[in-house]
Amino acid sequence: MVNLLFWDGVGCIGGNKILLQDETKDQVLLMDFGKNFGEENKYFDEFLKPRNRLGIYDLIRMGFLPPALDLYRKDLIPAAFESPYEKQNGLKPVGGLLISHAHLDHVGYLPFLREDLPVVTSSVSAALLKSLQDTNSQLYSELVAVATREPTDTGILKKEKNGCLQPRPFHLLQAPPDTDGFSNNVWNCNYTRNPYLSVFPSYSENSCQLASYNIKAWPVDHSIPGAMAYAIETSAGWIVYTGDLRLHGTKGHLTRTFFKEAAQLHPLVLITEGTHPEETNPVTEEQVKQRSLEVVASTQGLVIADFGARNVERLLSFLKIAAETKHYLVLTPKDILLLEYLSYASAELPNPLSDPWILMYVAPKASISGWEKHIRSMVPEEKTVDAKKIHSRPDDYILCFSYYDFANLLDIDVHEGSYIYSSSEPFNEEMAMDHEKIKNWIDLFGFRIYGRLGQPAGEKDGRDPFHASGHIHAQGLKEMVETIKPKYLIPVHTEKLDFFQQFQGLTTVLTAQRNELLRLD
Repeated sequence: MVNLLFWDGVGCIGGNKILLQDETKDQVLLMDFGKNFGEENKYFDEFLKPRNRLGIYDLIRMGFLPPALDLYRKDLIPAAFESPYEKQNGLKPVGGLLISHAHLDHVGYLPFLREDLPVVTSSVSAALLKSLQDTNSQLYSELVAVATREPTDTGILKKEKNGCLQPRPFHLLQAPPDTDGFSNNVWNCNYTRNPYLSVFPSYSENSCQLASYNIKAWPVDHSIPGAMAYAIETSAGWIVYTGDLRLHGTKGHLTRTFFKEAAQLHPLVLITEGTHPEETNPVTEEQVKQRSLEVVASTQGLVIADFGARNVERLLSFLKIAAETKHYLVLTPKDILLLEYLSYASAELPNPLSDPWILMYVAPKASISGWEKHIRSMVPEEKTVDAKKIHSRPDDYILCFSYYDFANLLDIDVHEGSYIYSSSEPFNEEMAMDHEKIKNWIDLFGFRIYGRLGQPAGEKDGRDPFHASGHIHAQGLKEMVETIKPKYLIPVHTEKLDFFQQFQGLTTVLTAQRNELLRLD
């Protein structure tokens, strides 16, 4: 008998938190532990956030975190909080966490989990998580290392003075080409004032054991590098979990390899994402690159490219465009740190120091944090550019800026060019408001807008030719189910549950509810 508990990620997009329990084993496993942005955004915004000074109190009281206190760091549980929230009935100890990829809707609540909980993910995802932590000092960024809190007299939790940063125990799949180089130059880097306990992760390629469960893993194509699909062996059969994946990116062949090899396991269950099942003819990454190339080649003035912060495939597309059109691709220091870490994790990703078309934007600051001091000392002056240089020769550059960088446009002061919005469409009212602010900034400088934000609207079928979705489309879902042929199919990460009823007969489709336990054999 196998039990699957869906704490979140069902009937919505994101927030995946799935627990697997084989009744013959002493421990259970978690598959992802993501932040549900849709639920949080009902109550919180940029200026009203859950109170980190109270640890996990707000998140559990509001139902964002499961009320199973043994899951969480003891230093984040207020002393008076334990009595009304006892350990969830029947829950065996959690023995480990599988992370499918580094998007926060799959990993955003990891900082609250026990610091000794083993974590399995790809080396590339680990590098992404480390870059997120190193460029932010808040509690919610403690993804790979923990800064212990201690209670004050008033019950408020504060970081221990001179306390150590304790790395979590990670096992990394798709081992980097130089494991010592990755461990020393990524994993054990420390740009804070707190001492850092040096810990080396363990490594393997595409299989491992976690809490006595045998794990198989496959790299898959997604809009962020390092995405993995998993299969977990249980006494009742294999449980396959897709995470997020697609077929229409540059690595779609990896996803098809996953289909074929997962089918050989004759799995009991396939847990699959279904974000955009209605999409039948998705824009490909190559089409985005080609359309953006046409815009860059025809632009008089500055080009601004705006895409997801960790959409490295899109960054690489614009890097190719920069080389083909003889433009410099200008990245922020955070982008440079990210690429530095990724270059240690994978031989396929460029080192920003060695690529001739990459420059770093340097903005004046009153104070510079430790990670940025590292980047500024590493990047030679000839590979940096400031507002004055861009203003003097705007036709030479593609500037990779997002909304939070736009104040720098006041210093650059260029009023001719193109803005390419190469990211997703708004899926809630808050994102729509952000899009309106973006449009106001771009209109202020008189740039022509390309992409979902504006004029020209898109192709005749309504698609956005400047963005390729990170998610599998209708034909791909059909191909996956018909190839893998699971006994049970459980859709998650979707609001389109009706789509999956077409597979009844080929498999048994189960639709889980939030906090629902499914028993399967």
